Amino acid sequence: MSKKALLAGAVCVMLGAVLSGRYFTTTPHQEISPPLMALEAAMQAKEGERADQKTFDERRLPDPTTGQIPTGMRQRELNFAKKLPHRMRGPGQTDKAFTGWEVRGPGNIGGRVRALAIDVSDPTYQTLLAGGVSGGMWRSTDDGDTWARVNDPGQLQTISCLAQDTRPGREHVFYYGTGEFHSGSASSGGDLYRGDGIYKSTDGGLSWQVLPATSTNIPQATDQPFDWIQNLAIDTSETTYDEVYAATTGFIYRSLDGGISWDPVLGDPSEPADYTDVIVSPTGIVYAGLSSDGGIFGVFRSPNGVDWTDITPAGLEGHARLVLALAPSDENLLFMTDTADIQLVNGVFVFNYATTGFRKFTLHSGDGSGMGGIWEDRTDNLYVNSTHSYSPYNFPYTQFGYDQCTAIGPEDPNTVILGAVDVWRSTDGFTTRNEIDLIGGWGDPNHHADVHRIIFQPGSSTVAYTASDGGIHKTMDITAKKVKWISLNNGFHTTQFYTVAVDPDLPGDTTIIGGTQDNGTLWTDSHDPGSDWTMPLGGDGAFCAVVDAAVSPGEYFLSYYFGNIFRCQIGSDGRTVTETLVSPKGPEPRDFLFINPYIIDPVAEQIVYVATCDGIWRNDNWWEIPLNIKTPIELNWVHLTDFPADEYVSALAVAATGDRALFYGTEKGQIFRVTDAPTAPEGTIPETLNNQAAFPEGAYVSSISVHPEDDQKVLLSFANYMVSSLWYSQDGGLSWVEVEGNLAGDDGPSVRAVNIMPYEGTDHWFIGTSIGVFSTVYSEGEPVTWELEATELIGNAIVDALACRPTDGLVVAATHGLGIYSVNLPGSVIANNLQPDPIVTQNTPNPFNPMTTISYNLPRTEQVSLRVFDVSGKLVRVLRDGQTEPAGEHQVTWDGTDGSGRQVPSGIYLYSLEAGTLHTKKKMTLVR
Repeated sequence: MSKKALLAGAVCVMLGAVLSGRYFTTTPHQEISPPLMALEAAMQAKEGERADQKTFDERRLPDPTTGQIPTGMRQRELNFAKKLPHRMRGPGQTDKAFTGWEVRGPGNIGGRVRALAIDVSDPTYQTLLAGGVSGGMWRSTDDGDTWARVNDPGQLQTISCLAQDTRPGREHVFYYGTGEFHSGSASSGGDLYRGDGIYKSTDGGLSWQVLPATSTNIPQATDQPFDWIQNLAIDTSETTYDEVYAATTGFIYRSLDGGISWDPVLGDPSEPADYTDVIVSPTGIVYAGLSSDGGIFGVFRSPNGVDWTDITPAGLEGHARLVLALAPSDENLLFMTDTADIQLVNGVFVFNYATTGFRKFTLHSGDGSGMGGIWEDRTDNLYVNSTHSYSPYNFPYTQFGYDQCTAIGPEDPNTVILGAVDVWRSTDGFTTRNEIDLIGGWGDPNHHADVHRIIFQPGSSTVAYTASDGGIHKTMDITAKKVKWISLNNGFHTTQFYTVAVDPDLPGDTTIIGGTQDNGTLWTDSHDPGSDWTMPLGGDGAFCAVVDAAVSPGEYFLSYYFGNIFRCQIGSDGRTVTETLVSPKGPEPRDFLFINPYIIDPVAEQIVYVATCDGIWRNDNWWEIPLNIKTPIELNWVHLTDFPADEYVSALAVAATGDRALFYGTEKGQIFRVTDAPTAPEGTIPETLNNQAAFPEGAYVSSISVHPEDDQKVLLSFANYMVSSLWYSQDGGLSWVEVEGNLAGDDGPSVRAVNIMPYEGTDHWFIGTSIGVFSTVYSEGEPVTWELEATELIGNAIVDALACRPTDGLVVAATHGLGIYSVNLPGSVIANNLQPDPIVTQNTPNPFNPMTTISYNLPRTEQVSLRVFDVSGKLVRVLRDGQTEPAGEHQVTWDGTDGSGRQVPSGIYLYSLEAGTLHTKKKMTLVR
């Protein structure tokens, strides 16, 4: 029997169960009923079909013994965090207190936003509320000039939709939903933002509390419909009840008491629909849409939210996401966009490329059924006849429903704005192809691709706002021939970073670069948090490295998903000068993790090591790869070790001293070492390091740090919950001790990044976790006490990456949803009778040909050694060899020759100064 044949009976059975009280509702501490268990099983099955590989977090977070993220883990770890010590601040701080954490930006690029509203209680319409998909709820009272985060840092930050109760006297009430069901990267195995319920504010959006009936405190797993809230709507015609509707995965829910309790009013628990939508007209008419993979699917109309009429248009088959919009000037006009259904057939996604459909419904009489409502299919008119200069598409491409939204002109229902990868406008409701304009999105330098929400300012038919993968934008006239967009991301710190890097050899340098979700790899050389960051490489930004920021253009390694690695030269304006693909030829895309690690050798900078699911690849001299090539190349690549096979390498690090060992770990908890990594031959069999350690079996190695001055000291982490996360070796990995300390326990966090940073004679350890940045000073034999850093700024946000520079005490933390933060560890204290260190300045000129001058200032008489090395670490020239020099300014000139007087070739060189306790290294570039 077809789904349509079952529709009427299914609706009647479900509604009858609701009215008789036999259907389930969600209330706190309620036992899970059989229909809910069936729904959970069906949702999990769908989730397995949807992703072609495990998502990033699904690989690294579950308890290895069960394969599941523990129940209520997010709330458990947040409660756990409340008991942990924080670094002291202010007048009572200790000498170990790292004060001075600062937000670094980006000041101009927001993260992905699906929730946006203009507060109607503000007569100037300057008050905006916006929810980041992983960045929390933000509020502006000056039309986006400044923003403040308004939900608690410990609350769930995965916000998907937002609604305001606009009834007189109730304008202070807002609701937001959590969980992003269709993620742009999740379909490729990258990321997935689960939610856990609906939050409510009763003070105009200044504070928020979860509605208990919608939350199970398990945001890391799909276990209930309210994990994915796809839209919220309020019946503003209702005078007796606080009537709220929620479109969740599988169901349309209704509450009559402002969210205290909820009832499912449309949907099939045994065959839930992936996608749902709900809207309510000014007179209380409810419209809903459900995707065709559900047992109940199509378009429905209800006068009361209980009695539903199927008004699905003929010919709508195999649809995925439906998005509904009513004309503000005539609620009898309903508009709908739809996307084609995508099915997994024999492991391959099968779909209709022409994924976007557009239809208009006109209610003439009655309940809209039969001749009471007429649908017009205007899909063919979406396709324009000309090619637009900055878009690769000539139709509204929604990426299979990922970015799909509609706005109708407040006064003219023929003005239709469709949001997709681009923003399209029709002035005749797509009746023809003649009145269509591309007005924003991909390629527009003042806008952003992937638009999720479009709203008009109340009372205006021209002023409009968009929410997209790039945050918030506004136009003063969306009807203009050339629409001009203004970014409102001024301090809207919601950017989602996966990785971060700084120049490790350039103290005082302000360059920061990081890979982000949806916003490519972002770059800045400014310390001002409000400064504009640039995007030298697009895609979902992954691992990156700064090879040399001292020259212009600077040398960088950037990458995006599945191991696409580039050598990029970036100018002083942050723009890419050259872009060369350096990924090894041999591994296939699926041989790389979604966010795939690689590292530049810390001494021989011409060498790069790349992780795969078949061991490690090494390039012995990436400088020799021709510039601006666009395909993988074999030149200088060596398959260093193919062990282990069919197991992803998830973390790696190379020692800068000793036997120059490469340490690497895998997604299944194995740890290996390759000695003499820069010169080890192809096919080297690595040494296994975890034979003697009680490492958690099958856990995901998330990060490894080798002490930059002592190759025997190694710190590593596992990302999983319910495991011993932190381990330390003082003998190069031959033996290990567990150093989780006060982070241990079943409620402890996931550890994502570790770093050993020696500074002023002390080894400081920093870690990035699912509940913030922690630090400690390790003393062998003493209990390890981790303390939370940047309590007020970063708090318990997820920190996926760290970058540390011992030469100036710089620590940079990359959060997934709140941008970038940094701190410099405190310097020497004169009161403790510590003398200032020598000051070494950058050589001038730089780049140079044939001569350059190196300057340094000695605060006291010191023995000075000054040497020049090439990037492989080979000694080129000794300029000072331990002679005693008095306090004061000194200058040394190098003429670009080696110790035998021969001219050295063009390239990057390092000069190393040793004077007293100082040992510093800087880069310089010779261009002949």
